[in-house]
Amino acid sequence: MARIAGVNIPTAKRVPIALTYVTGIGNTSAKNICEAVGIDPTRRVNELSDAEVLKIREHIDENYTVEGDLRRDTQMNIKRLMDLGCYRGLRHRRNLPVRGQRTHTNARTRKGPQRPLPVRRNKETHQWHAIHAARPSVRSPRTSRLGWLTSIPASTTPRS
Repeated sequence: MARIAGVNIPTAKRVPIALTYVTGIGNTSAKNICEAVGIDPTRRVNELSDAEVLKIREHIDENYTVEGDLRRDTQMNIKRLMDLGCYRGLRHRRNLPVRGQRTHTNARTRKGPQRPLPVRRNKETHQWHAIHAARPSVRSPRTSRLGWLTSIPASTTPRS
């Protein structure tokens, strides 16, 4: 079994198909690699010599970002967006769709499973209704709706 970029590629498959098992190499890149190295795309991996596998490995290392490096670059790009605080970064941070898809009814894969609302039964009418949990206040009790200080606490006033 040939090992390229840390991945064991299947030996029974044709070379371009087997190269797509490496993360970061698709059909077009695999065909370009075969063309650049000079390998017939109809050959199988088990028909390749060690020198040809080495040529493929060196070509990929020089010209492509694959596997762990590609994953790390992708994660760093997402982290950069989140650190910038831009719209796309906020969508990543909140685990919502980033590219403008609707979220009113869809996006269950990105948002995760639905959480049921807690319900309570009214003792008088015997009907069930959802309990809407109040959002915890993020403002201090001494601030107005706009967040400005409305009164000075007694502990901070100068004593005379």
